[in-house]
Amino acid sequence: MIMLHLNWTTFFAQPWWVLSFCYPLIHITLLNFRERNRWGSSLHPPIPYLLRTYCLGIFVGAVLSGLFSLFSVTFPFTLYEFYLVWLFTLIFSIAGMRFACFSYAVTCCGFLHLLIKLIPFVPDLSTFYYQWWKCLQQFPLRNWLWLVALLHLCEAFLVRIDGSSGKQIIEQKHLNQQIVNGFYFSQVWPIPLLLPTPMGLFPCPFLLSFSDLNLSRTIRRHQRQSGTIYFLYATGLVCLLILSSFYPIITYAALFFTLIGHEGLYQWRCYQERKMTPLFISNQKGLRVLDVFPHSPADDMGIRNGDILFRLNGETVRTIDDVTTITQKAAYCKLEVLDEELDHHNLQRPLFENDPYHLGMIGAIADQSEEDEQKEQSI
Repeated sequence: MIMLHLNWTTFFAQPWWVLSFCYPLIHITLLNFRERNRWGSSLHPPIPYLLRTYCLGIFVGAVLSGLFSLFSVTFPFTLYEFYLVWLFTLIFSIAGMRFACFSYAVTCCGFLHLLIKLIPFVPDLSTFYYQWWKCLQQFPLRNWLWLVALLHLCEAFLVRIDGSSGKQIIEQKHLNQQIVNGFYFSQVWPIPLLLPTPMGLFPCPFLLSFSDLNLSRTIRRHQRQSGTIYFLYATGLVCLLILSSFYPIITYAALFFTLIGHEGLYQWRCYQERKMTPLFISNQKGLRVLDVFPHSPADDMGIRNGDILFRLNGETVRTIDDVTTITQKAAYCKLEVLDEELDHHNLQRPLFENDPYHLGMIGAIADQSEEDEQKEQSI
């Protein structure tokens, strides 16, 4: 059994604990501000969203810490290394929440470690700077990459069950030059760990961040696919690290794979989404629902994002303006809706005085190609 020889109060007072739980708070606050500024109301109630994010992160951290202790895994990490990783995490997060993932910080430390190893001499440094130089020179790259791989296996699980929680409605230019709607997935999880080290159990949190673009698939399908891709990425990294046990030079291949795989997958998926047939547009089938405000008439009737509203009170609907025009002169609404599986549903509800005319729905923009064809035919 690993005995604890460290003062836990000292470690829990470290700034990374505050930062790790502040990042999700900042992320969710900004998301809520954008939604209220754009739509006048919040699509994601911030308190339940924040609590779910914290609880999932703590759960994953507890399970992983338990597995480390169960299998007597020890990481030869030092306090200076944690400071370096969190310093680079803080710096990279300035470029965007997507870069707050600690894998970017670890790869940066890894490349600095590789660069220092190539320098044939030790520069004349003061004691303070020499400690940091020595830290990078002795940086246990392979152990840190193992931690990256294991945490990204956990991230695959988190993406699969919670990756769409922070989805934002966007307008994106497709490769066919058409403006389409879609979703930008963005999520940050704090993962508090108890890492077994030669000094004892070391309490330290890490950040996992996830970002993705979806223009062509249903939310659930895209979320499952993203989780699978992250799982394959983490599995590939694990395979490289296993091989590095026999051929140490492969550790550097794993370092390059960590960075190129992580960032390359994101860029490749964004490019592929812009090439594929857009899903979130309103066309001759009807009005595509992007999202529904909580406790709105549409929410009460069970309308969900991805549904297609094609008839309201017997009239064909293609845009949210059509919905507004019809409900302004109605005391009751009867909707005909297709869900994501294209199953037909009939919904109805009385309209009250304070109900919004759009029924609490956010509709996708109309298919511009169809509008252009209609204009040409009219000419």
